[in-house]
Order: sequence, then structure tokens, then C-alpha cells
Amino acid sequence: MKIKFCGVKNKKDIKKSIICSANLIGFNFYKKSKRFLTESFIPLIKIIPSFIYKVALFVNEEYNIINNIKKYFDILQFHGNESFNFCELFKKKYIKTIKLNEKKDFNVFYNSKNFFSFLIDKKNINYGGCGKQYKNFKNLKKKIFFISGGINLFNYNTKSLFSNCFNIDICSSLEYKNLKNIKKMVKIY
Repeated sequence: MKIKFCGVKNKKDIKKSIICSANLIGFNFYKKSKRFLTESFIPLIKIIPSFIYKVALFVNEEYNIINNIKKYFDILQFHGNESFNFCELFKKKYIKTIKLNEKKDFNVFYNSKNFFSFLIDKKNINYGGCGKQYKNFKNLKKKIFFISGGINLFNYNTKSLFSNCFNIDICSSLEYKNLKNIKKMVKIY
């Protein structure tokens, strides 16, 4: 199992993620998110050890913006309506968020050398986390993916959550007043 702590905004959040043995640390570049970062991410990237993947999250962002930022990150995460062809343009490992209600054929991603993983999220009218958990995991095939949405201290290690899921992406449930809470992070890991 891999754990991705997402939505870090400062040195303290990153240090907490490192202490808690995060496998991936996510930076949010979605302008409508309260976790949105600008160029302030550059000094933050430098304190992350090389064995932890650095992830940049985008939602329907312009090609040029992603292309200018990608060099700082190991993995790009596409959380919007990005097509397979768009994700492939950057020639970099990526995570593609999918809503389980979508009727698209996602098998094309599995054949790409750049594809890293899917992130499964509950359908939401807005982009980004809604804090709601998808509960019908028995219908998922055992493939490489992260689950997201509504993961907290009470359900993160339940059998139903991990019967088919190998990785988790956690953000808002680990926060107190928009900052990561080390006590919650330690208990998750």
C-alpha cells in the first residue's frame, strides 16, 4: 500500500508528511482550491527527499502552464476532464482521476508507459475532493489505483476499503484549520 498526502501548502506540512513516511506528496495547482499554490512551491519541493514522489495536481489546466511546472515533479495528476491524449502530451508519469459513474473506456491508459495509476473518486459536481466515500469497492477490478474521498481515521484500514484497493490519497480529513494535523497523519500511517 502507498499513501499519498495531498494538498501540502508549507514546510511544516511537508515535514509532517516525511515523518509519517508518505510515499507521495501532492501539490495542488487548481486555482479554485483552498490548497492552491503559485510559484511558492519551488522552495518546498527542495526539502522532499528523492525517494518520495512529488505530485502536481491539475484540473483542466492549460498545456503551457502544466508544461512549465512539470520539470519540478515526478508525477502529474489530472483531476479534471483531460483526455488520454492530453495526459500523454507531457511524456511524464501521471495519475488520472476517474469517477466510477463515468461510462468511458479507461483501458487505453493501461497500455501507456507514462500511465502510473488511476485515482478513484466519488462523483461530485465540483472538482476535487468532496469528502464523500465511494462504498462499492467489490465492483472494482484489482488494478493499480488510489482511492480518495472520505478517507479518515475511522475507515482507512477497514476490510471493505482495502479488499480491492492498494493505495490511498488523503487530504482534507487530515487537516485542522487548513493545515495538516500530525496526530491524524501518524495514526493513518
